[in-house]
Amino acid sequence: MNNLLSKYKHFITGIIIGGILGAGTLSYAAISGPISAWVKENISFEFNGEKKELPKSDKVLVYENKVYVPAWFIAENLGATLEWNKGRKTIQINAKNQKEKEEKQIKIPTEDYETMPVKKLVDDVLITVNSISIDTDETRVYLKVKNIGEKDIVIEQGKTKLVANNKTYEQKDIVSKVLHAFSQIWFNNIKEDDEVEGMIKLPPIKKDTKNVTLILKMLQNDGSGKETEIKFNIKLK
Repeated sequence: MNNLLSKYKHFITGIIIGGILGAGTLSYAAISGPISAWVKENISFEFNGEKKELPKSDKVLVYENKVYVPAWFIAENLGATLEWNKGRKTIQINAKNQKEKEEKQIKIPTEDYETMPVKKLVDDVLITVNSISIDTDETRVYLKVKNIGEKDIVIEQGKTKLVANNKTYEQKDIVSKVLHAFSQIWFNNIKEDDEVEGMIKLPPIKKDTKNVTLILKMLQNDGSGKETEIKFNIKLK
């Protein structure tokens, strides 16, 4: 018995449910009458590989060869909330809003967006987004394309997309709504050493938009049919 006592610092007699659940505010016990449990120290916790320390005010208990841990501590570190429903005598553990989690996962940090002009070199073609103009009826994207390779390419303006405020705007959706929806310059091959400047029209986006993702499609016009998607994360404000 002395050896057993040396492993544990305290001996507790009484109803322990309130202590098990933590915070000292819960008083309901499923067991009537006194029970005996040991306070076990030097217990460490890991959540998804990350070590967490139990506050000194809370204890780990050993009762009938089972280890009891404060429920609030487990819930909190698993991203959940814990409440005691006194009327129903129910411990309620609820996961945080799933939509909130998903939004955090897909959120792109602000520093991933670049201020214009934004440049990308893809397959020996240098594409520069010089500016974006937002009007009531249309959004205009101004590009400069320089082909420093040997193969002819075409910018497929009809496949251009703009993602803003979680909505996708496509060039094809503006064709019947504005005059001169297509720029003739993009119908021509851009040959070796050619440099072309022009604009692509898209549906109007909100004028207070802060960030957009521009998606271009470039066709290698040599009979291979190779098509390359090019994305620009652009900071407007």
